[in-house]
Amino acid sequence: MKPGILALLVCAALPLAAHHSFAATYDESKPVTLEGTASKMLLRNPHSFFSLEVTGADGTVTTWSVELTGAGSLMANGWTRSSLKDGDHVIVTGTQGKNQATRVGAFTVTLANGQVLKLNPYWGMGAKK
Repeated sequence: MKPGILALLVCAALPLAAHHSFAATYDESKPVTLEGTASKMLLRNPHSFFSLEVTGADGTVTTWSVELTGAGSLMANGWTRSSLKDGDHVIVTGTQGKNQATRVGAFTVTLANGQVLKLNPYWGMGAKK
């Protein structure tokens, strides 16, 4: 095989190796419901994120990383850049990360007024919603 063709094939395969499935990152046997203050929303592709400050019963604040679907999917489901603002009080349901105890793959994000921000219905489709 010519070196140029081999290099092209290797480069073409790199994005496939970089992407992961929901089940590879999140543990479906560990559902979580978190309530706290949102900040640092990153509306981007391939996945969007925001931070969630959760205050425990003992007053300890834990920062969770909340993963969402990509910006295109969120916007197709009605999200805008102002849907989630720093300081918003939200409730997140999802499943906990396998290798990061304070990471969650979100299934729902509910604002203080009760509005549920929709996510892609295929995100985490194996998990109970």
